[in-house]
Amino acid sequence: MCSLTFDVFFCDLTLIGLGLVDNQTEELIKGFAPDVEILSIPTDIANEESVVALFDKIKEHFGKADVLINNAGVLNCFPDKIADANSKDWWAGFEINVKGSFLVTQHFLRLLGSENCGTIINVTSYSAVGIDPGESQYALTKLANLQFSTSLAVERPNVVAVSLRPGMVASEMTLESFKKFSVDTPELAGGVSVWLATKEASFMNGRFMDVNWDVAELVERKNEILQGNLFKLDLTGNFGQS
Repeated sequence: MCSLTFDVFFCDLTLIGLGLVDNQTEELIKGFAPDVEILSIPTDIANEESVVALFDKIKEHFGKADVLINNAGVLNCFPDKIADANSKDWWAGFEINVKGSFLVTQHFLRLLGSENCGTIINVTSYSAVGIDPGESQYALTKLANLQFSTSLAVERPNVVAVSLRPGMVASEMTLESFKKFSVDTPELAGGVSVWLATKEASFMNGRFMDVNWDVAELVERKNEILQGNLFKLDLTGNFGQS
């Protein structure tokens, strides 16, 4: 779901999706921010032709895009373990969660160019590093999201890329057993996303962030985060040393 917070700061908004949820989101936004210009474009993000058409429309309508949130995702095969999972369904998750994010990001970068500054937020999960049985497909795709942000930070000096855990928000994708824990709100994720799109948050480039972390404390400990290379995946140890 698109958070309400973004509309306080941005006058143009593009919604990318495939149906009813996106129509409801547009109606919700128009209800409290009628002057916001919204472009809703049904898009299959795993299909490159569809993604190309998407950014052609964005370019025609807005000229460019400044912030990209890769929020689309699927949880396939759960709770099937690796030995029991359907291979087609297992791989389908990579088509959306990994290939889809790659395609949308690639064409966002091409439209952005090298002179304009941009922000990319890749929605991820603690499943990337804390794996439960039956989560192999989802966990691996979310692990890829983490490294994808790190790669973007290395490759594009004009872009801030962050992997964001949006909290436990109830949605159509939420498993019944998790609903009682889903106490976070879309507004929380939206507010943190707005902050990540500011210059103040640029030190989080290439890193992981949880929406429940204290932003003021992160800013206060900025030097510690940078010097310690914190909130990034790493292998530590005395490799090759006795």
